[in-house]
Formats: sequence, structure tokens, C-alpha cells
Amino acid sequence: WSSDVCSSDLNAAADIGGMLWKAAGADELALMLAEHSDQPPVYVYQFGWGRYRPDGSGVTPQPWNYYMGAAHALDIPFFLDNLDKPGFFADINFTETNLPGREALSAAIVGYIQGFIATGEPAGDDLPAWQPWSNNPGDGKYLVLDADLNETQIAMASEAVTTESALAALEAIADPVLREQVRSVLEGFVITCFIVAEAPAVQCNFD
Repeated sequence: WSSDVCSSDLNAAADIGGMLWKAAGADELALMLAEHSDQPPVYVYQFGWGRYRPDGSGVTPQPWNYYMGAAHALDIPFFLDNLDKPGFFADINFTETNLPGREALSAAIVGYIQGFIATGEPAGDDLPAWQPWSNNPGDGKYLVLDADLNETQIAMASEAVTTESALAALEAIADPVLREQVRSVLEGFVITCFIVAEAPAVQCNFD
């Protein structure tokens, strides 16, 4: 990114880029799978631990809560119950202050996985229900896996993200300069370039 791209551009690009990634990698796949009557239940989750909150609060230390948020692959130590192992994520995100919350979240995630292995359903004692994806409007879609500093914050969400809704969010940016700067940032990534690029003005070629 060039130095003239400000933080508001990157924040908006991260928000919309995350929507596009979620649509392509999870929600639209689940939508298509759930259309088939013989499809076994589809379980989808969104990992939210470490996400950046606009008020500056969060469970991870600054500035990493801003720069990383709930980063890609940050969920892996929680699923493997190896929060005590050294590594990039552990070194900058895991602190004594957020230890109770992340241990509780990891224990819940492991409980879901154990239930899935044992019964075919991600469920466990005293865990919030993880409902399979439903295409019916207003019904549960995916489980949000999150925690504050001390306790889990796990709940079903009912709003699916689609490519169309993500692009609509891009076009809804009122400031035309900001909107085009966000589009320019998104055109710099393979995963979003082909979606947001207005051919033939932009060629998505990456060396």
C-alpha cells in the first residue's frame, strides 16, 4: 500500500474484504449445500476472539488488537488446545489478563469437537446449541465463537453474507473518494480482485 492510504481506507477495506472472504469461503458454500434435501447438516462458525472493536476495547494488547483482530488461523491453537505453546500468535496476543477467557473458549471449542466426533453433532454439556445452517430467513446460520477477558461469548447468528451484500456495502460508502480507495486496496489481493475489479479497466495479474 502507498503511504497516502489512510487508516480509514484500510479499515473499510478490511471490513468489506472480510465480508467477501466470508461469503466465498463459508456462507455461499453453506447456502448451496443446504439447498439439497439429502445434504447432511452443515455446521459453520465464525471465530471472533481478538476482533477489533471501534471503541478500542478488546482482549488482545494494543496495537495488535487493531492491526490483527481475529486474524486468519488465530483459531487453530484454540481448536488444538495448545494455547501454552510459543509462537507468533501466542507471543503477541496471549497474556495473563486474557488467559481465563481464552482457556474457557478453547475448552468450549474442544467440547464441540469431541461431541461431533462422538455423535456427529457439535454439542456438549452446558454448551450453547450449535445449530446446523438453515437457508430459512431468520433461522440460525453459524456459531460465533468469542470470549471476553473472563468468559465465553458464544451465540448463533442468523445473517448470511453474500458477495452481493458485500459489494452493496462497498457501493454504500458515501464518500466517493474513500469508496474508490477501498476498491483500489481490494484490487490488490487475489481473493478480492476478481470480485471488485471493473474489467477491463483493471487486470488482476499477480506475479
